Amino acid sequence: MTLCDTCARILTSEGKRRKTGFLSFLFIALFSCVSFAATDIPFTINMSEAVNITGTPRIAVDVGGITRYANYTAGTGTTTLTFTYTMVAGDIDLDGVTLSSPIDLNGGTMQDLAGNDTTLTFTVPDTSGILIDYYVGVLENLPSTTAAYSVRRLKRSHNGSLIRVRRSSDSTESDIGYLASGDLDTATLTSFCSATSCFIKTWYDQSGNGNHATQTTAGSQPRIVNSGTIDIVNGVPALNFIASSNNYMLMPSMLSGMSALTISTVLKNNSSGNWARFFDFGTGQTVNMFATPSNSTQSRFRITNGGYANEQGPSGTTINSVTTHNLIFLHTGTTMTIFQNGISLASAGSITKLPSAIVGTQNYIGRSQYPDPHFNGWYQEFVLFPSALSTPDRNTLEANEKAYFGTP
Repeated sequence: MTLCDTCARILTSEGKRRKTGFLSFLFIALFSCVSFAATDIPFTINMSEAVNITGTPRIAVDVGGITRYANYTAGTGTTTLTFTYTMVAGDIDLDGVTLSSPIDLNGGTMQDLAGNDTTLTFTVPDTSGILIDYYVGVLENLPSTTAAYSVRRLKRSHNGSLIRVRRSSDSTESDIGYLASGDLDTATLTSFCSATSCFIKTWYDQSGNGNHATQTTAGSQPRIVNSGTIDIVNGVPALNFIASSNNYMLMPSMLSGMSALTISTVLKNNSSGNWARFFDFGTGQTVNMFATPSNSTQSRFRITNGGYANEQGPSGTTINSVTTHNLIFLHTGTTMTIFQNGISLASAGSITKLPSAIVGTQNYIGRSQYPDPHFNGWYQEFVLFPSALSTPDRNTLEANEKAYFGTP
């Protein structure tokens, strides 16, 4: 669920009238919609007479089992008082927040104009419709993305599922979402795939652009559950690409107009054959942009619109099969660089071919434009930025992926 001002509804909950200090609540309940808009939730108290406020009285708000406070923010000298709860990064309550009576003076005062203390207790209104989702994903403070696939939630605005799986026992399909923590909902996945295997049909794009990676051919779908057991790398679920089964995912055409890009991946190579592809965008063997762990002696990140003889890009040491890696492929428009776990593995300058030249429908994760072996190993994240990340942004992303996925 997210919070959005376009789908706010006004609800009221009135307490009983008292001779002094009558309180009633008027609050905004915000329901799920596409985009996140509000970080402050105002609660308005309507008093039976004008009230003077000193200090910062507050109302306790239970947010997912954590006590936060709606602090007094406006209204002294009037009959309408506003208390505002400001969300804290990470606050999540998808069952609705709960207020607590009485008002906590917090060292302040609430008195009528004659100096009489105001009644502080109130009938707690139904706030079950106020759903808080202030999840903070790694992409919140990074440049916009063109496509973002992961086995975790990457940004607050993504409210859909992470993957769609097919169950091998009966070919039934199911979307699998995330927990409040942002982790893949492995309990639902395990239940759906109990005593059978499950394969990835759709790796949902979290950028908001709808650039989902898909595989409709059952035999080519990467696996995520093997006979009831989730495929795991470093304690985190992973898509298992099996080269002998020709596994790969197909991405839509999405490089048009790009003069620079960054592709960030979290993966583990499992002895892929020579020229296997981490990814390959293009129209065929003449026009493509690809990355390979090894051509027997070197890793490569190359781009061409004139066949292999006109490729541009860096070559580096082979990318081994021992550990999970964070690999970032950066194209600035004039320079192409491979970063492995935060360290520059290889770089090439004087690049003249831009990503925008690679406009086609044969855009693969795990497959080549040539009859090369398919990628053999595991993928956990693939994010495409339509820009060259700055060093600070790249370092932020690398540090986050290292902490979550356990990359070196």
